[in-house]
Amino acid sequence: MWEWLKKVVAPTPAAPAPVPTAPADAPSEPAASMTDGAAAKEARRLIHDFNQFHGGADLADGQAFRATQNDASQPILTAPPRVQALVAVSLFVTRVRGKWSVLSAIQEKLVQTLMRRNLPITADDLDEMLEAVAATIKSYIAVPLGGLLGKCEALKASGQLTEGNRAKLQAIAAKLGKANYAEGRKVLARITQILDTAEAPSAGPPLDRADSWAALAEDDLATMAEPERTAWRALLTHARTASAAQPAARWLQAARPLVENVGPAKFTDSLTRWSRVVKPRSYESRMTNSQAPLPLHEANSDVLKGLVWCCAALGDSATAGLVADLAAICYRKVPGVGPISSKVGNACLVVLEKMGDLAAVTQLSRLRNKIKYVVAQRLVQRALETAAGNAGMTVADLEEIALPTFGLHPEEGLDESLASFTAEIRITPAAEVNVTWRNAGGKAQQSVPAEVKSEAAEEWKELKRTLGEIGKLLDAQRHRLERLCRVERTWRYTDWRERYLDHPLVAPFARRLIWRFAPPGVDPLLGMWHEGRLVSVHDGPLPEMTSETAVTLWHPITSDVAVVQAWREELVSRQITQPFKQAHREIYVLTDAERTTGTYSNRFAAHILRQHQFAALAHQRGWTYRLQGAFDSANTPELAVPEWNLRAEFWVECSQGREDLSDSGIYLHIATDQVRFSRDRATLPLTDVPPLIFSEIMRDVDLFVGVGSVGNDPAWADRGDIGPYAGAWGRFAFGELSATAETRRDVLTQLVPKLKIAAQCSFEERFLVVRGQLRTYKIHLGSGNILMAPNDQYLCIVPARGRQEDKFFLPFEGDATLSIILSKAFLLAADAKITDGSILSQLRS
Repeated sequence: MWEWLKKVVAPTPAAPAPVPTAPADAPSEPAASMTDGAAAKEARRLIHDFNQFHGGADLADGQAFRATQNDASQPILTAPPRVQALVAVSLFVTRVRGKWSVLSAIQEKLVQTLMRRNLPITADDLDEMLEAVAATIKSYIAVPLGGLLGKCEALKASGQLTEGNRAKLQAIAAKLGKANYAEGRKVLARITQILDTAEAPSAGPPLDRADSWAALAEDDLATMAEPERTAWRALLTHARTASAAQPAARWLQAARPLVENVGPAKFTDSLTRWSRVVKPRSYESRMTNSQAPLPLHEANSDVLKGLVWCCAALGDSATAGLVADLAAICYRKVPGVGPISSKVGNACLVVLEKMGDLAAVTQLSRLRNKIKYVVAQRLVQRALETAAGNAGMTVADLEEIALPTFGLHPEEGLDESLASFTAEIRITPAAEVNVTWRNAGGKAQQSVPAEVKSEAAEEWKELKRTLGEIGKLLDAQRHRLERLCRVERTWRYTDWRERYLDHPLVAPFARRLIWRFAPPGVDPLLGMWHEGRLVSVHDGPLPEMTSETAVTLWHPITSDVAVVQAWREELVSRQITQPFKQAHREIYVLTDAERTTGTYSNRFAAHILRQHQFAALAHQRGWTYRLQGAFDSANTPELAVPEWNLRAEFWVECSQGREDLSDSGIYLHIATDQVRFSRDRATLPLTDVPPLIFSEIMRDVDLFVGVGSVGNDPAWADRGDIGPYAGAWGRFAFGELSATAETRRDVLTQLVPKLKIAAQCSFEERFLVVRGQLRTYKIHLGSGNILMAPNDQYLCIVPARGRQEDKFFLPFEGDATLSIILSKAFLLAADAKITDGSILSQLRS
């Protein structure tokens, strides 16, 4: 510690002029009031006393230390300026050259306080500090260098930065040239500015080819002419400085001319190309002995983050879709690692929030359904609330009015002329985008004409981008509409008609749903859109609605059984497939057992679920949950319902056996327990939970159990007994029917009599019985598992991938098990034609 102070005590020529800095809170005593020798001796004494006082410090002391509030620091902070300067230099050099300890952490914080002051630190002082850093740094910065670099900047401004100072800065920069973390790159950028760009060592290429997108970008730059490549290099260099949480106004101001030099259209096209190939680094570029791909290279993350910020600098709402797509990509989970790049994903959400227009709001609304990363979901919600607050409306209203129409009409669609062809864009009743091309003579074709690709390439590229955007937003509307089942949202008729019934992206869903109309002074009516008009359940026209008519989405819990059954039969007779279960929605009411327990429900306790599948489904339904493993990660699945000021909890626990762990230490299965509700952190009695929200929460939990149960795993029966999970498969695979399965049974009793295999089918308790030529089969209506007569032998059939529901009419979308049961029924009814060897071997055993 004392080597530097000993040098100061030795006779020396007059001290160099102090570094001129801005005034601060240090004492105003001039530096010349005492010699350096006396100042050094005083500094040694103060350091000794300070260290003695803190010699017994523990970790908590190191974390909580505040120099300005510390008794032992006061003699140093009130000492003459030159003494404070020498204390700072000595402690800094000691910290850099020594090992970390609690005492050194306290010293480091004291140094940071001193370096912020207007102290007479000379060029020789800086030389000693820089030499210590240059001698010990190995591309990683062990101590904060902000104060030191600030003194260097001040010395440069006064023309007193020596060649020795510059040489040592060069040495530090050389070691940071390949720094792959934010702080290292920030320090390198500051050193580069101090030395001037021409004098700074090369910081390497702007992009590291370890990432797919960066390699593509470098390949693109290599094919450019020199003026364009130079413009891109300047933009990428600026993008690399995006180290803050949000872009400052000065950063955006500097970015605008750089984007203009590249060309806004070329910038957008290139960023679109590069963002589409963003993915984790390959195994070839991973760290030694790592078994998983890595997130984006740190340096590339900053560049990509900066390019996203440039979209905000453009102020072009047309880039909102591009930014949202990149956010969705970056939040994809890498197993065992986390999101591909939460840094870039967060930057995307920040930019969408800053855009603040309706296009950005639409994309945020879409991302709320698409992103499963909990932190990102909070950021999306915050951005939507900010935008809604600025507009003076609710988030729900803002999402509705922000949804674009793209010039489409709910019936006529949109016609676009390209070259000599017309593209007829239509949204089908099933909410799919269909494009038909017609030549000048009216002849139709589905494929894109070669003439369009060659003569109207730019227009076709723009139209293709629009079609992709329409498809994404259509998918988002389905989820947004189903969320309305949890709330009691009401619209004025005119608003509802504009935002739902006549909106081209919402109408394909809204026109297949049942709505409740309440004209003033009239009993509420139920109706849906059919053949160009609103009709009742018996196809009778509804009366003319006034602007004051209140409209809500109908929930079957608000009607009696006869009304619900009538609507179910009507959907089947009209062959209407609802976008999600509405008329056939399961209803859950309080049971006597739940009234007895009072504050919790055990209705879905004691089931074994596959944890990864449960987590994915929970996120899809808006619940928060983190995978649990052989570490301290226990958490409870929760769903916040702000419209009701409620929070639901579904208690789960993991096995403690090592045999139930994945290779990455995550438990494969969880056991279910209680469902609870709370309001303002207080447990809520079940009788106080509104019936609609109780039913919806219990429906979610039933869905988790029904889909995630080990009883749905055909291979589970061969696993044998594994402790607490013994027998779980059998109890679910062929056990009592849940509410969802009961609904499935009701639907099948309506559909099966109309099928060509109806004569071979019947119902027996919880099974659909199918008589084949070889054997008779019982398909469980809950799990879809199969037993064969005469000895109830288990038959394992693994369903093929793909949308099974496309093969049959179903009155609602989203129940994969229902369509699988029907597929198995058709297969087994013709069992003599089965050629699959694995199935035949079971039939003949």
